[in-house]
Amino acid sequence: MSIAVMTEVWNRSQHSGSELLMLLAIADFSDDNGKAYPSVNTLSRKCRMSRRNVQYIINNLKGSGELSVGIKKGPPPKFPNLYRVNINALKVQPIAQVKPSAHVQTSERTSAIQRTSDAQPIAHKPSVIIKNHQKGFSEFWNAYPNCKRKGSKNKCQSVWKKQNFESVAEQIIAHVTSMANSNEWMKDSGQYIPAPLTYLNQQRWDGAEVGTQATSNEVIF
Repeated sequence: MSIAVMTEVWNRSQHSGSELLMLLAIADFSDDNGKAYPSVNTLSRKCRMSRRNVQYIINNLKGSGELSVGIKKGPPPKFPNLYRVNINALKVQPIAQVKPSAHVQTSERTSAIQRTSDAQPIAHKPSVIIKNHQKGFSEFWNAYPNCKRKGSKNKCQSVWKKQNFESVAEQIIAHVTSMANSNEWMKDSGQYIPAPLTYLNQQRWDGAEVGTQATSNEVIF
């Protein structure tokens, strides 16, 4: 394990959620140059997800440039896949620490409080939460394929908000996107696509594997 590589990933990776977890898991096996040889099964157990989700997320990391994969480029005799965390591709810089402000005298602090009370009221933070909630649901709704069962948008939005699906929005949208191009949902003109309300109520993304792609895509073995 290279603590230096893991620190770089923590501080500078552009990813979050499942992608960040996967990159950290690979970094946990890496040397100081970012090279690692964990199997898909090992990453599946470490990240608590299916093999297909591991492969899907690794392809996303490859697309961002933060991870390179060499198929069977690892050391003999087993020749496992070679993963390399591309430290130079980690672009997000750590936030600079803010220096503590100088001590303010009592009279100055009082006048500042008075000026704040005379100003217009500050917007409540819940408005930011609502905005983020609307963003997550909007991305889910746009990603969901059009079919004869796609309806009850307001009910779907209520379930989304009530169940706090915003916290797992990235996982839901990734699963919907993969299933939208899968044989399971595309066959017979999409007649097996579930209604989005049913999909949300049954939480079908939870523990599910990515559907088999209708077109050939690059798969890591």
